[in-house]
Amino acid sequence: MTGMAGAPGAAGRQARRWLPWLVAAAILAVLVLRLPRAQLLHALAAGPSWKVALCSAAVVGAALLADVWATIAAFAATGVRCRWRGVLPARGATYLLGLLNFAVGQGGMGLYLHRAGVAPLRVLGTLLFLLATQVAALAAVAAAGTLPGALAGGGSVGGGPPAGSLPLLATVTALAAAFAVLAWRPARLSRHRILAPVFAAGGGGFLRATAARLPHVLTMVAGLWLGLRLWGVALPLARGLVVLSVAVLVTVLPIAPSGLGTLELALVELTSAYAPGQTGAAQRASVLAFSFVYHFFAIAAQAAVGLLCLAWLARRARRAGSGRSPADGSAPECAIAPLPALGNVSD
Repeated sequence: MTGMAGAPGAAGRQARRWLPWLVAAAILAVLVLRLPRAQLLHALAAGPSWKVALCSAAVVGAALLADVWATIAAFAATGVRCRWRGVLPARGATYLLGLLNFAVGQGGMGLYLHRAGVAPLRVLGTLLFLLATQVAALAAVAAAGTLPGALAGGGSVGGGPPAGSLPLLATVTALAAAFAVLAWRPARLSRHRILAPVFAAGGGGFLRATAARLPHVLTMVAGLWLGLRLWGVALPLARGLVVLSVAVLVTVLPIAPSGLGTLELALVELTSAYAPGQTGAAQRASVLAFSFVYHFFAIAAQAAVGLLCLAWLARRARRAGSGRSPADGSAPECAIAPLPALGNVSD
């Protein structure tokens, strides 16, 4: 009976493990089957694949450096000060986990913090703060893309607000609300153990960490925009800040591994109107071909970065195990400040 009872549970775990891959395969199949195969193959053959591949790989390298800087800033805002020489190889190694999905990659940094001596609940709160600053930075970039239209005063029918001002207003309102909550420190929230690092950062720490995250977000968005321009997709920069921020956000959702399918779908739906081609199908085929090339080489570069950083960490561990003291350090180096007193703590 025990074996029979365990079989459905094992089957369910297997199904959950394969579900993201099935979702990715389904999205990609629908995208490909909706287009004439000849047009897609022509777009792949005619496009400047190597230029886009180099662009994609360069973006991964630049994004890692910006990511490390932003991660260190976010950790510092919550009272955990880490050094570059510890965070750089650790964050790079978690890019391997990020190939599964964004959340798993962030979980790897949680392990890094825990090994550095940060308590588990504080680790979770720090990662939540890190995620909040990433979303805020993406929203700020998208809002910046709407700013030219809002300043131009392109009003809507009936004397409504200028085109693009509503997304900008919504973003500014959401960020202002988050800042106000952190500054106000409502007792019910600020006494929660998991949220303690967030409130330790406060409104000022949230703004500083979000500002530090902007170069990372801009690197990813600008990399996509530049790759599209190299492919011949004449996407205006302001429009690109908006739609490509959405595309980047879609890829971090835990729907499909490495954003497979979700990035392609977002790019086809949001940028095809600016692609070369006499028909809508030709334009969609061009963007889909671009996304295949850009995404494939981004995944390859991310895997290469992860393997190199993993080898770096393994070398450190071997040197530490041999009793030698390497100049670059062999263990996570973080100074952990105590969190403010929480009063009546809530779990």
